[in-house]
Amino acid sequence: MTSAHTLFEVSWEVCNKVGGIHTVVSTKASSLVARLGDDYVAVGPWLLSTSDKHLEFEEERGFAAFCESCRGMGIPVRVGRWLIPGRPRTILIEFSKLYEKKDGVLTKLWEDFKVDSIHGGWDYVEPVLFGHAAGLVIERWWEEYLAPDYKRALVNAHEWMTASALLYLRKKVPSAGTIFTTHATVLGRTLSSNGQSPDDGLGEQTTAGLAKQFNVVAKHSLESVAAREADVFTTVSEITAKEATTLLGRTPAPLTTNGLDMGVIDALAGPTAREEARRILLDTASRFFGEDVNDAALLAVSGRYEFHNKGIDVLLDAMARLDKRQGRRIVLFVLVPAGNSGVRSEYLERRERALDELEGPLGISTHNLFDPEHDPVHEHCARLGLTNSGDARVRVIQVPIYLSATDGFWNLPYQAVLRAFDLTCFPSYYEPWGYTPQESLAVGVPTITSDYAGFGRWAKSAGLGAQHGVTVIERVHVRHEDVVEKLAGEIERHLAETKSARELEGICRETAQRSTWAKFLPRYDEAYQKALDEVQKRLEAGVLQTRRPKLPLTVKPAPEGKRPHLFHFDVSATLPESLRGLLRLARNLWWSWDHEATALFEELSPLSWEACAHNPVTFLQRVYPEDVAARAADAGYVARLGRVLARFDAYMSAPFEPARWPAGGVSEAGNSPPSPTHPVAYFCAEFGIHESLRIYSGGLGVLAGDHLKSASDLGLPLVAVGLFYRMGYTSQRIGPGGEQLAADVENDPRCLPLEPVKDETGNALTIELPLPGRKLLVQAWRARIGRVNLYLLDANRPENRPEDR
Repeated sequence: MTSAHTLFEVSWEVCNKVGGIHTVVSTKASSLVARLGDDYVAVGPWLLSTSDKHLEFEEERGFAAFCESCRGMGIPVRVGRWLIPGRPRTILIEFSKLYEKKDGVLTKLWEDFKVDSIHGGWDYVEPVLFGHAAGLVIERWWEEYLAPDYKRALVNAHEWMTASALLYLRKKVPSAGTIFTTHATVLGRTLSSNGQSPDDGLGEQTTAGLAKQFNVVAKHSLESVAAREADVFTTVSEITAKEATTLLGRTPAPLTTNGLDMGVIDALAGPTAREEARRILLDTASRFFGEDVNDAALLAVSGRYEFHNKGIDVLLDAMARLDKRQGRRIVLFVLVPAGNSGVRSEYLERRERALDELEGPLGISTHNLFDPEHDPVHEHCARLGLTNSGDARVRVIQVPIYLSATDGFWNLPYQAVLRAFDLTCFPSYYEPWGYTPQESLAVGVPTITSDYAGFGRWAKSAGLGAQHGVTVIERVHVRHEDVVEKLAGEIERHLAETKSARELEGICRETAQRSTWAKFLPRYDEAYQKALDEVQKRLEAGVLQTRRPKLPLTVKPAPEGKRPHLFHFDVSATLPESLRGLLRLARNLWWSWDHEATALFEELSPLSWEACAHNPVTFLQRVYPEDVAARAADAGYVARLGRVLARFDAYMSAPFEPARWPAGGVSEAGNSPPSPTHPVAYFCAEFGIHESLRIYSGGLGVLAGDHLKSASDLGLPLVAVGLFYRMGYTSQRIGPGGEQLAADVENDPRCLPLEPVKDETGNALTIELPLPGRKLLVQAWRARIGRVNLYLLDANRPENRPEDR
């Protein structure tokens, strides 16, 4: 299937679930693929922190040349299929190499569009670089596959995080129609988090002043420019359109309301039925609380962790009121991702025990939160007295992870987990659309939303109410206390519902059918056509729409007999037998903290020692024969060398003293005390042993280096592991015009006290590491730090890709 144009949908949430935009793009993709086939291309970030095991992506053959051309720009990409219904063609972009060019990227945004990036932090720079890389990659795709056939491109960039892609293409590829979709403005979200609804207007305040006050100048600037420069500016609801008009200065049109695809939701939920999902959650709750709660009603709130904006504060306040009233027990699941280090061991232990052996609740969170004392849910529950005590009517469980089939907790997709609940509650204070209540209806679960949510306002305008499975709480200009009481009443009313779960499921799914992509996608079609019309206007105005395709340049190599052959070699001084011990000293950095050993090198040839930057390996390769001969004839020098060597040999052969290193607390973990066969493993990203081994940059490296020297002196069995950096330091000089010039200084293992670690066959020992889409071969170099071995991992091997080396 082919189309007259190719649609690129660019989002930070392609193959990367963060929030509702992931649901927008993933549920819409199937409908767009049905229309456009492979002329629909999703574009997202290739995040190296995500392993292929958890990545919904499968690489596709046939694009090696394209991927190589992108790699040539310093932007590795993967082309394949997003493993969701429709299997859309997808490009994932790795953009870390652009960081070294960030100043140029930000400068160009200012020069071309007056985007003010000067106060943008990393949370601004990172998405800007991703967007810029996406623009470059789309441009390359256009050159390769579209321009030769005079085919047009449409680019739909979602949120400010991809706006730089739109601006780049606006400048470089005028034949690409651009659509900018904001799902929530930066300033609107910020104001709401601080208790001011953008729906109420700004009063005497200005957008520039507010952006400065809340430190979002760069993000707001980029978003405003993208809204202004895009061929078409859209948003997802009337509430956000009003907000965008006020804060960004352009009225979005058309409104691209968020739909869903029931088939996609069912596919994402998988085969797990409501009864099975409910059994799993009730078992979790019972074990977590230490008592049987199978008679409880299950409620849920989910989404981003925006405590106030998502209405979690209001919901917990309502739960506290219900806790003081008589009625059916309630378990509220707070399914909101938060920083954590994994499932709590106490809960894992309870999984293996009989329920009647368990006693008392485990608190609130199922996982080890990084900062539980300052977690908003924990703080609010403590303030309200929601402590999960044995006689409480209302219990709260926080599950702070993204739910998926591989989450390591329930191992169920979010949509499957939703099926278990009796009611979901999303009483938002700021919600431009709100996919969560829409998804709840799609899996057959009644839901509560608010009139501060785009979906809530749509539901009211469509005449939907509690009898349709969706209740819209009024929050606009309503006192907090009244909102809480109304919400508590609606929850109580639902708990008294006499309809069966099967009846409610049918009602909810019928309601969800009224907001499918089949009904809402025509609004996107309108946006696409408007963008194509703008492209046509540029064509009629004489703007260049295409380029001559790039042709490979054929280079005829020189005949074999006429090619130059260049070989690198070093000429080294030959040391007489009396000075050969210097070679042994040079290969062990023990000399660097032994002053007499250091003096031996310096006295051999002071000028050469300085010229070689105190590197004894290079020094012995380059020292003048005359200097060597002079010291070989110096009996005093030879005698001192002999004494140092004797002391060095005694130091290295000193026996291990196990009595110095008792087990202490180590054995409590089931381990033996340190010994030569069971040493301490010491890991660090840098080690400052000596200035000649430049694999450090600051205090951490100096500290790590001193630890190794001390461990060696003390006889502590220790093995260190770090990284071998080929580059990182520069030398500076003044050029002919007085300018300062910098040149990279390479760490050459041949000129350092390093030796390759070899396998039993005598070849370099390598280990294979899985990276997204490929394997990385790593070898190791051994540096001897007295009696401690330091192993430096090195990816600079010819088998690896250039960006990995």
